[in-house]
Amino acid sequence: MAQELRYLNISEIARMFQLSRDTVRARLVRAKLKPVRHERNAGLYDMSRVGPALFRAGD
Repeated sequence: MAQELRYLNISEIARMFQLSRDTVRARLVRAKLKPVRHERNAGLYDMSRVGPALFRAGD
């Protein structure tokens, strides 16, 4: 199960943090965070890097 939560797409990240997909996408772009792989045409992001990118100081 832990592996299932390690890599998530933007929709899953938005649901997890109760943010809009647009907000998640914008913050990942601002942090220059790229997907680590793709699955079913969706970029998957490493959650160990997503949290800090989404909630940097000043956001």
